[in-house]
Amino acid sequence: MEECTELVQENVISTLLNGLKKHKLLKPQGTNAFQKTEKLLYSYNDFKAVIEDKRKQIEEIKLQGLPQRSKCLISISSGSRFGSMTEFDKTETAIMNLEESIVKMNHYVELIEAALERIRDDEYYDVIIMKYFEGATLDDMAFELERDPSTITRNKNRLINSLKVYLFPDESMSEIFD
Repeated sequence: MEECTELVQENVISTLLNGLKKHKLLKPQGTNAFQKTEKLLYSYNDFKAVIEDKRKQIEEIKLQGLPQRSKCLISISSGSRFGSMTEFDKTETAIMNLEESIVKMNHYVELIEAALERIRDDEYYDVIIMKYFEGATLDDMAFELERDPSTITRNKNRLINSLKVYLFPDESMSEIFD
């Protein structure tokens, strides 16, 4: 009898959740396109720094070779294909991996820059730069731009909504129609 009651409760809860989702009264778990856009913008400067760090690593490897591992650590063979590689092959592989990573990071940087270019002429464009790239607070932005904080927030959200369409077009469309 107790199992039947639990089954009925689970069914009621499931039906209730589905109804709330259907009527858009319950937000889905996870991140939406707006939140992902904000994460990308916050990460922009970090992406550029990582690209520069990886370029420096490549130059160091080309000049000095791969960094040597400490002799005091016990080396355990993993049986991977890297065990039989020559130092030259290991070096080339490390450089190739770093270059592939740079290409991926550059893709994100270029994607962000292209989206930003589309809103560059907006009167409130500086809000995006100040908030996401310079870390300005709402009060700082309101003071600097001589606008009410609610105006800053409203226009920041408007611009993020515009950017998300360029950065996550499929997800943005899905959010509208689901």
